[in-house]
Amino acid sequence: YVEDPLANAQVLPDEYRVPIFQAVLKTGSASERTKLLDVYRKVVTNVDQKQVFQAIGFSPDMPLKKESLQWAISGEVKIQDFYIVMGSVSASSKAGLDMMWEFLKSDFDAIHGMVKNASPSIMDSVIGAATSGYCSAEKADEIEKFFEANNKKLSSNKRTISQVLEDIRTNAKFLGRALETDLVKPKFWDELRASSV
Repeated sequence: YVEDPLANAQVLPDEYRVPIFQAVLKTGSASERTKLLDVYRKVVTNVDQKQVFQAIGFSPDMPLKKESLQWAISGEVKIQDFYIVMGSVSASSKAGLDMMWEFLKSDFDAIHGMVKNASPSIMDSVIGAATSGYCSAEKADEIEKFFEANNKKLSSNKRTISQVLEDIRTNAKFLGRALETDLVKPKFWDELRASSV
């Protein structure tokens, strides 16, 4: 498929492409990432391009994740799609989520400049990609402080920011309650295994 995605489209059905691309990148290197970028440049439909975007951030190599984020804002990826690359990086791992959050903070002006005349939903998607995986009150406070400092530029995104912060704090409370139960004790799991034998 990778050598000629147009001629070999039937070799790798649509529904398998994203998870296969992600699995290959998780165990691959820069070479596999380059091949996936070549696929992006060869395919003609937006659906096929989005499949690449959804996987490109899954390399475990942090410099390659960073390259993917920089590529997302390079101008090669359409404005209406660049956040998908960011979501790929953040969904790939905790380290990817942290990198995406730091990238949004450090490159906020460039990112905002790209989308300031576009639909607010695009910036909403960027905000979600950078924050939706967190579940600690401390991180919610950090995120809130950042968005408050950039409030004037994000007036159209207030609802999304509010929802993200509420979700993070709700998840943090749930996690806190879960950590106080027997679920975190090895004895619970040992007894459960023993009872199922």
